[in-house]
Amino acid sequence: MIIPSANYVILNEGEPLPPDYERLADTKVAVPSSWLSRILARCKGKSGPFKLKKMLDGFFEPEDLKGKCSTSFRGTVTECIVTALEVFSISKLGLTGTQFTQAFNSKCATCKRAVANNKL
Repeated sequence: MIIPSANYVILNEGEPLPPDYERLADTKVAVPSSWLSRILARCKGKSGPFKLKKMLDGFFEPEDLKGKCSTSFRGTVTECIVTALEVFSISKLGLTGTQFTQAFNSKCATCKRAVANNKL
């Protein structure tokens, strides 16, 4: 399943949402409503960790995740994206914080193998 880019925006305090965008669980990251509904529809019947991993494909390239873990993004420009995905995963996908970390780290390990084996 090929996942298109999320075309996300990071909103400043008080900044209005662009037309046809929605926030990821009341965070400052917003994505097109059509992208989010399409991803969730394509993952219907799948587990929360599976949905999160597919969402990660829309935010990051495999090279961005290889050899990293969920805490690797602290203090970086993309920290707010990881935080938004965590909040969304917990509040909307029903994951626990531990399940989020496990799924995120699993995706990073898969990306590391894919990049190493040129399976992109």
